[in-house]
Amino acid sequence: MDGSNIIAANRRLVGIVNKLYLVRPQMSEQKTDSVVVDVQSETSQPSILKRAWKSLVTSWNVKANFIAIFVRPEQQMKPLDGIRALGFLWVLLIHSWKALQIGADPNDKEMLQQLHDSHTNWDFFSRLADKGGYGVDMFFVLSGFLIAYILIREYNKSSEDTSGNIFTRTIGINIPRFFLRRALRIIPVYWLTIAMIIGLGFLFPAGSFMRESVAMTCVKKGYLNLLFVNNLFGTSYNTMCLVPSWSIAVEIQMYLMSPIIVYLVCKKRILAYLVPCTLIVASSIMNLVISIVYNCDSEDAFESDTCKTVLYEKVYTKWNPYLWGMIAAYIYIHYFEKQQQPVLSEPASKYRRLSLYSFYIAAAIAMITVVLLNYDRDAPPIVRFMDYAIGRTLFGLVISFILLSCLIGNMKIINSILSLWIFYPIGQLSYTGYLLQFIVIVTNYQFLFGVKWIGVGHGALFVHNLINTILTLILCIPIHVFVERPFMNMRW
Repeated sequence: MDGSNIIAANRRLVGIVNKLYLVRPQMSEQKTDSVVVDVQSETSQPSILKRAWKSLVTSWNVKANFIAIFVRPEQQMKPLDGIRALGFLWVLLIHSWKALQIGADPNDKEMLQQLHDSHTNWDFFSRLADKGGYGVDMFFVLSGFLIAYILIREYNKSSEDTSGNIFTRTIGINIPRFFLRRALRIIPVYWLTIAMIIGLGFLFPAGSFMRESVAMTCVKKGYLNLLFVNNLFGTSYNTMCLVPSWSIAVEIQMYLMSPIIVYLVCKKRILAYLVPCTLIVASSIMNLVISIVYNCDSEDAFESDTCKTVLYEKVYTKWNPYLWGMIAAYIYIHYFEKQQQPVLSEPASKYRRLSLYSFYIAAAIAMITVVLLNYDRDAPPIVRFMDYAIGRTLFGLVISFILLSCLIGNMKIINSILSLWIFYPIGQLSYTGYLLQFIVIVTNYQFLFGVKWIGVGHGALFVHNLINTILTLILCIPIHVFVERPFMNMRW
């Protein structure tokens, strides 16, 4: 054996030893709330234990965690902050509106009549508040986009890298790491909020709504939240702990599907649109059939537990906005970021142009349809059926279209608005605020400013919502600094 063969054999042996006993360089993520950009380290990373210890020690830097709420990284995808913040504020608006009855005096007939009028007068403000549930769909679009963005980039990276274990090389995605990161992002504040509800609930007087209908439900049903299946077994305050958390369960269930979808999408280009679009069509058909079978064609019917149980809080009827976000991420990575040029600039393949123009045309049609479906509250039943079947699907398409257009440099005015700095801190606190809002709203209505002091009209609703928003954000800051941000920092 000559010298060159010996050197080559030694290099192969060293490579095998490194793969077996050493940790290959990992991609660190520079971000605040979700992935922004992956950066490959130029030098070898320390061992897993050293990195874990360093992360644990530095994660609870109170000053840094507080500053991170207000200082946006340079490479942050700014439009995401605006969409996230507006979604949170919209959800808070509908919950402030719907919960007014909690603070109303049941013996005050005049106030009850005003409360009824505020929920039946169908002016612009009432429409805006009533459609606050769309804010959750905005969250789903962002989640689908960000999760797909992480996993597609990881798959593309692994396809170019021959190092690492055989499972990662074959699947292209480090699934245990993905779910560990998601757990560190979601679970700490989520479980803390449930503990706070139980603890604070017993500080309320016996027989109060907070104590009997909220805290006791968490004591009895909280284990379903810990398993993220609470959306499968209850819908009301008496059957589900922390009712707004149904969306957290839906999102976790979507995470279970995401690696499989991304793997199929990245494996074959033809599946990039076929797989998510097939799921979107299937969900829309299910929504239509369910709304017809259970007669969910009016506001009264839709407020019933039956319609909520089968139509509103299940993953199979709510994954469409999430899937639109995944499609937007695929288009962004493969037809813009990967090429490092505007999608519509020359040279651009016919396939790229066709993909983007088709997305634009579909989004424009969706935008018009969403407006028409929600224009008249007393529309014929078929319109209500179609709203429940495809309304949120089309809305998710519109939001993903706006997001993608902003990221690739189009829609400059909307991009400038969504990129305003004020949306960044609100977006950073939005997840904690979404979980804590109910505690703030109930406490405010029953013990602080109260419905009886401000009233229940539209002007009063604006004041209530402003107070609820300010109190929620203030409460979020210490929890974000001491709980949410430290566990986010531990994700490497």
